[in-house]
Amino acid sequence: MKLSLRLFIFCTAFLGLIGFATRSSNAPNLIRESEPPFLGAGKKWVDSLMQKLTPEQRMAQLFMVAAYSNKGKEHQDEITRLIKNQQIGGLIFMQGGPL
Repeated sequence: MKLSLRLFIFCTAFLGLIGFATRSSNAPNLIRESEPPFLGAGKKWVDSLMQKLTPEQRMAQLFMVAAYSNKGKEHQDEITRLIKNQQIGGLIFMQGGPL
C-alpha cells in the first residue's frame, strides 16, 4: 500500500473514533445547546434603534467606506459628506498614519 493511502485510511479511522467518542453519553458535552448570555445582551436595544430607522437609513448601515488617512482635504470632506448626508454604517481606515 502506498504511504498516502495508508495515511488517508489512518486519518479516516481516527476521525471516526473521535466522532464516536464525542457522541458517547460519558463524553463531556463539547457542543453548547444554549446561547451564551452575553450574545443577547444588547439585542433589545439594537432592535429598538433599527425600528426607528427609515428603509434608506437601514440600507446605509450596510455600507462600510474606505477612508484613506494619507489623502488630502478633499477626500476627508467627501467622507464627512457621506457620514452626514448618507449616514453610512462605518469606515475602514486604510494606509497612512492614525492622525
